[in-house]
Parts: sequence; structure tokens; C-alpha cells
Amino acid sequence: MRSNEISLFLAFCIEQYKQRHNLTGEDVIKLFDEKGLFECKNNISEQIERFKERIMDEFVAQRKPVTQNNLYLILPFKVSWVADMLSADEHISTIEAIRRVYASDMYKQLEQESTKRWHEGPVSLYQTI
Repeated sequence: MRSNEISLFLAFCIEQYKQRHNLTGEDVIKLFDEKGLFECKNNISEQIERFKERIMDEFVAQRKPVTQNNLYLILPFKVSWVADMLSADEHISTIEAIRRVYASDMYKQLEQESTKRWHEGPVSLYQTI
């Protein structure tokens, strides 16, 4: 399994939990750390396949302009790209890279639709982390 699949899956889980429970990305990271959820690797390939099907279904169902209410559907892709670059450049684990992205000012701006940072590509986002 490739690290970009893992980072995408983790970012998706974080964004879904954040949206459902009205938390910040950093709060979800702390909660997942406390519960040991980043250590669980059993059946992750199967979970990733289900995730891919679900995210595509949600994208197809949305077909609406990006708003604060549906931005969470895009964020996993942006977060995973940036985390993968960070992991490769700084030789850190995917999990640590995810933690750093969610703790960054870049992410705080990215998660606000009004900043329009979600329009930016991964390199542009990475350069500001």
C-alpha cells in the first residue's frame, strides 16, 4: 500500500469526523492520538477501497459549487498531497506529516472556504506550510 493512499484515507477520516462533530482538525488529531487510532493498521486496504467508493459517490452527488458546508469533501486530497510532500522532504512518517499539516496556519486558512485557498495546487500550499 502506498503512503499517498494512507495519507488520503487518514485525511478523509479526519475531515469526516471534524465535520460531523464540529471540531477543529487539531482537535480531531489529538482525539485520534489519544484513542490510538493512528496505530490501527488492520484491514486498512479494505477500508481504503470502501473510502474511494464513498468519496466518489459523494462528489457525484454534490455537483454544487464549493461552500463551507461541502469543502470537507475536497480537503482530504489537498491535505494528503501536502502531507506526502512533507513526509518525503523531511523524512518523517505519514502520520507525523498529517499531524504537522493539521497544526499549520496553512491548514487553518485552507479549511475556510472564504480564503479560496482550496483553489491552490499542492505545491503552492506546501510552500506556505
